[in-house]
Amino acid sequence: MGMYDDDDVGGQEIVGIEEIIGDMGAIGADLDDILESIEGDEPVKPSKLAKLARRMGKLRNIDPNAIAVQERSPSRRRYWHAPFPATVINTGVTTTLQMAPQELFRTERAFLNSALAGDFNVTQLFVGQKNQLLVAGEINGSVFSEVAIRSFLNLDTANIGNTVSLQLRNDGLTNVAPRPDLLGTAAV
Repeated sequence: MGMYDDDDVGGQEIVGIEEIIGDMGAIGADLDDILESIEGDEPVKPSKLAKLARRMGKLRNIDPNAIAVQERSPSRRRYWHAPFPATVINTGVTTTLQMAPQELFRTERAFLNSALAGDFNVTQLFVGQKNQLLVAGEINGSVFSEVAIRSFLNLDTANIGNTVSLQLRNDGLTNVAPRPDLLGTAAV
């Protein structure tokens, strides 16, 4: 892992603030005292801010190329389509289609092509390991036609790495690729 071993960074590969800033002993001995005085409710004297600025300048000279990693939570949401892969489903066969969203994704609507929807039954719908259907049984695919009215869903959020699985049975007379699609909110 370079100049740091697992003991230096707690077994993780992200360098902590101590490793980024450097040895606080020689340069930043009273940096903690300055920071503590700034955190209080009392006004900060300009001399303390100037002293802090000088200390921070010296700390930057230790390694000007050092970076700090800041984890950011999702700040926007978008409506996205998340298609399942095109898979031919033979007559009378039940097939499970899977996809893995690359962002946090919550399904709000599922679509099947209206020309084919009546030939398919939805037998299971999973987000991760949790079944999203209220009761055991099958739902006719026409419920998920793009022209269906009030067929909104509010499924669990698929985290990054979760698999969304849709199990369909072809009750039609021909082998077809139904190309189902999910519409939902993604947090980016």
